[in-house]
Amino acid sequence: MKKIIFIFCEFMLWSIHSNLFAQCSWTQLVQSVPIYSIIKHPTNLQIIYAASQNSIYLSIDDGNTWISSVVPFSISKLAISHSSPDILYACTPVGKIYKTTDAGNTWNDKSAGITENSNVQDICIKGDDPNTVLIALFNGTTNSVNGIYKTTNGGGTWFVSNSGISSNKNFISLCSSPLMPNTVYAGSTFSLNPFTGPCYIYKSYNFGTTWFNSGSGLGTSSASTDIVKSFSISTIDTNTVLAGLSFNTTNGGPYLTTNGGALWLRKANGLPVIGAPGSGINAVLIRPGYNNIFYLAGDHSANLQPGGVWTTNNAGLNWIYLDGIGSTLDSTMSVTCLFPEFISFDEIMLAGVKSPPGQSTGVHRFLCEYGIKKIQGSIPSQFSLSQNYPNPFNPSTKIKFSIPPSPTKWERGQGGEGNVKLTIYDLLGREVATLVNESLQPGTYEAEWDATNFASGIYFYKLETESFSQTKKMVLLK
Repeated sequence: MKKIIFIFCEFMLWSIHSNLFAQCSWTQLVQSVPIYSIIKHPTNLQIIYAASQNSIYLSIDDGNTWISSVVPFSISKLAISHSSPDILYACTPVGKIYKTTDAGNTWNDKSAGITENSNVQDICIKGDDPNTVLIALFNGTTNSVNGIYKTTNGGGTWFVSNSGISSNKNFISLCSSPLMPNTVYAGSTFSLNPFTGPCYIYKSYNFGTTWFNSGSGLGTSSASTDIVKSFSISTIDTNTVLAGLSFNTTNGGPYLTTNGGALWLRKANGLPVIGAPGSGINAVLIRPGYNNIFYLAGDHSANLQPGGVWTTNNAGLNWIYLDGIGSTLDSTMSVTCLFPEFISFDEIMLAGVKSPPGQSTGVHRFLCEYGIKKIQGSIPSQFSLSQNYPNPFNPSTKIKFSIPPSPTKWERGQGGEGNVKLTIYDLLGREVATLVNESLQPGTYEAEWDATNFASGIYFYKLETESFSQTKKMVLLK
């Protein structure tokens, strides 16, 4: 029998709630500071940035150690350029944008042309151009005049970019994908003075130059006040987009489109729906490389559910609370942001917590120990499958293998080489065990096979990916 039961990841994540995989849990990396934004370097995944009010926390060793630096402005959101990752932008709650071109060592005010002293709610950097950026503004107390601004010269000047948008310009969310850098989604809140819905989703095909209403399926009445707070776009199908709406009414929650916004369907089964102001979703995430595994971050700041992090493995048909044994993050916490990891098979995502005040605020990581571990070191340049050790063995042996970057998939967050499979066969060619069957990021990994219940003899192990296949022989000697 295998020491580790490797089933498809969809089932593994879905089984967490019933403690079939009790080795999954949240662990805390940064304590006692409210975190509002987390980003990772797009190619060097050891580098993590986390924003807390007027401080930025930086780790260059995948969260093992952190250095904090104070900045002369309050931060509401951080963004990093996918094409030029030394360039970062910081949003503030007072209509200001700051920019660094040296990975955060120095920051400069880049706010010329922004005429509203309002909270910069979100920011979107064009995937193939660090100088083309969109921002969304709304202060929560008065209606925005323009709502969306754009720069094409790296923040040298900003101009209004809301052509096609109705009178409601209270925008709080933006999202684009490096796979289609010209396509952007924007989400709004309701109108103020008077307090009235609906809230809108707009889509642009030219990075914000013109916008089209793309909210079919959302509420359309004046009572439809569920704020469109966040988006996540699939890395394998850009027509699949998840939107997180607040639960101001019982019609709020996650909405999914699989046709690029032509129709949105509510996917909230299993979530605690309060239908009261203050109950909401701060962030949503589609797991890279999948169209059916989603996560959402609950806003528990008003002591209303859902709080903590929730997950689904069937595209939103059913949601469960993402807990784990001995976890540092629970459903009483307000989670502000989620960021996917997958630097190793075991690291699933990072979450920022802003409340309740105390040690629980900070950066948390969700880990699942599945029995395959990533060996730290440089990213390999080629595939390799090592001889198992020990060999001969009794009763267990370890198998090391390396996955290099795939130029297109690695850049787009789809894993190193699509699906990776490591399988054990007996002398007759019958499959007797599957140790790995999952999309892995580039790196060197080690898996273990426990053959306690197998007879002595010759066995074969085979590593398969979309572009590589190799088989080696091993001997079980009891």
